[in-house]
Amino acid sequence: MASSIAFNDGVAATLSNGRTPPFDRFWGVRPVSMAVADTDTILGTQRTVAFEFARVRGIYLEVRNIPNTSQDICDRLKLHLETGGAATLNTGDGSHGPFTVALFPGTQVEVAEMDEVKMELAVRVTLMNTTLGTPILIQYAR
Repeated sequence: MASSIAFNDGVAATLSNGRTPPFDRFWGVRPVSMAVADTDTILGTQRTVAFEFARVRGIYLEVRNIPNTSQDICDRLKLHLETGGAATLNTGDGSHGPFTVALFPGTQVEVAEMDEVKMELAVRVTLMNTTLGTPILIQYAR
């Protein structure tokens, strides 16, 4: 299965660069995490202590080389995720996924022009697995 992000904002859509594997891979993949915690500062030492309720795990990735004819899908995905919608992340690595994901807390979706000449776009996004505490794994073979 190709690397893609599928969502339904009333009309089903899939964001990918339309290339064949392995040229469809996500770029810049790196794990991110954040503690959901209550913090306080100890008066005498000024050290910060925290009681951790949960750990949110996610992944930063980029979809590159998106044809400009998919601008509408990029904008719809941005709006869908930034208003609390969920999506399906198809990793395209053959051994993990798909994952049901949402936008990582405190982040936004960035849609940017990647190549002026080829008129291609890039989408940069940080996603979290909706199954809290479970990491999103992407392991591409060389």
